Amino acid sequence: MKISYDPDLTQVRSAVMNIQRLNHVREVTSGLCYAFQPIISAISGECIGFEALLRGYGESSFSTAEELFDWGYGSGLLLELHNELFCRALKKFSTVDTACKPIMFYNTDIRVIEYVLNKHQFVIDTLFECGMAPDRICYEITEHHACEDYGVLTEAAHSYREFGIRLAIDDFGSGYAGYKLMYELQPDYIKIDRYYIQDIHKTLRKRQFVEHLSRLAHINGAKVIAEGVETAEEFSACRDLGCDYVQGYFIQRPSEDTAVLTDRYEVCPLAEGQRRSCDVNRYPLYASIQEIEPIGLDWSAEQILDSFRNEEAVLHVPVIGPSGEPLGILSESTMRRYVFSYHGISIFRNLLLHQGLEYFITRVLCIEKSSTIDSIMSIIKDAENTTCVMITENGRYAGILDTYSLLKIISERDIAVARDLNPLTKLPGNLEIERVLVSLLTRDLVRTIVCYFDFNWFKAFNDHYGFRLGDRIIGLFAQMLKRYAAAGDLEFIGHIGGDDFFVILPSHMIPHTKAHLLISTIVERFNTEVQSFYDSEDISRGFITAIDRNGIATDFPLMTVCAAAIRYDDVNGPCKLEELSNVLASLKKQAKKAGIVWLTKSSSS
Repeated sequence: MKISYDPDLTQVRSAVMNIQRLNHVREVTSGLCYAFQPIISAISGECIGFEALLRGYGESSFSTAEELFDWGYGSGLLLELHNELFCRALKKFSTVDTACKPIMFYNTDIRVIEYVLNKHQFVIDTLFECGMAPDRICYEITEHHACEDYGVLTEAAHSYREFGIRLAIDDFGSGYAGYKLMYELQPDYIKIDRYYIQDIHKTLRKRQFVEHLSRLAHINGAKVIAEGVETAEEFSACRDLGCDYVQGYFIQRPSEDTAVLTDRYEVCPLAEGQRRSCDVNRYPLYASIQEIEPIGLDWSAEQILDSFRNEEAVLHVPVIGPSGEPLGILSESTMRRYVFSYHGISIFRNLLLHQGLEYFITRVLCIEKSSTIDSIMSIIKDAENTTCVMITENGRYAGILDTYSLLKIISERDIAVARDLNPLTKLPGNLEIERVLVSLLTRDLVRTIVCYFDFNWFKAFNDHYGFRLGDRIIGLFAQMLKRYAAAGDLEFIGHIGGDDFFVILPSHMIPHTKAHLLISTIVERFNTEVQSFYDSEDISRGFITAIDRNGIATDFPLMTVCAAAIRYDDVNGPCKLEELSNVLASLKKQAKKAGIVWLTKSSSS
């Protein structure tokens, strides 16, 4: 008997099977819903987006999203599971009523990549139904499973960007081959795992890791999001270490009620203090920014080519997304081959049509306008072939710094620092101390300790033994402080001049008992070691005889060092530099008698 083949029947059976598979997924996930948690600028408090987080596990057989996606992968239903949950999240996200156009950060299992490569029709239909643009979606790629094929991953990343979807690496530092994934994926965002954020203000190694990761991400054109920020101290540390955005309970807990989501979160007075910053160290940065008109993703080939023809002196033209976020640059060297020839123009139009503008974009460093010259220098010195830097303000394009401007700023800064170094100790002098203090004051001095050291009876020693031995004692104390700084116990050391020193203790000196112990140890150690510069007879007597300021021979005790420390706790608003100087001067007089004096400034003071 001959069996006939009916293609229509096969298609019907396939459609029925797909419906059955989708219904099974919906049945398994029927109790699951989405809550949203804001992701905000660490400087301004402005919200850039919300992460969609699954809730309702209590009514299912799964306890985590990872278990759910493992079930989908094992059942061969991963694509259906992804599509169903994405549709559910997007429809709820479309009800978020804010003035800005926030991004929905959506977790995507890395194993989904091979299924959705170049298959965007479902996403297109869902976005169209919800009235949203693709650039308002950011897939968070979780690295809980190893990537099977990085070639497919790279191709998928290009496909996503061409379509307009952004990419992030979620829980960076907790999964497989994180750095390799960052290199291959070239994400728009890096989300640092909560493990490295928890108690970061107390742990030097965590701060070093986050600072290094932030610098590396910025070099590769990515923004950094700190996950799981739960305290003001963690918030401050993440911001100061270069994290662009923060997310966590300190900002807002995930909410299933989209009505409570807003454009801006005044979570900490630090954000206001940062905006009020008057740090003169940033002036050269502002003065050198070139406000070049950016290109949009929707520009035609003729508009793009005309921008280069009309601006012949411009070497780099910025490209921005619909919300003003920087995407990269079109360089004059890249576009030269297309701009000035008939065939080049035709080739450019063809490539733009089939590859999209992403094909021509070069990703460059993006630095927030509020950054100091020091932070910019630390990033640029680690970057290779830096042709320009895109400057942002609250995450949106603000201008460009070209290579010449960067070199000029860095050169002027290096010269100023070199001139300011104390010739005896090679420590920063008054100008650098003032600059650091102004920068510190813009952080509102939350959980900060500053300390002023001064020698007692130093002039008497100098008059009795000579200035050469006096200089050696100053060098001894400077080297002592440098060793503590190398161990991570001091954040900054400055030499005011003569026998006066100024230090800032890092935030990990919390609880403050650690700071008390450290300063006491420094004082006691110096008081012991300095006696080696005295004659044995003077040591046995416990004093030396020298001429006082009135020209009278007087007995002076052996030299010691005193310390005047200010401990700031949750200060409301920044103090003025003059106020801090006056307080330290007053404490110094008390310390001359008491040895060590502490002043605590708190919100109750």
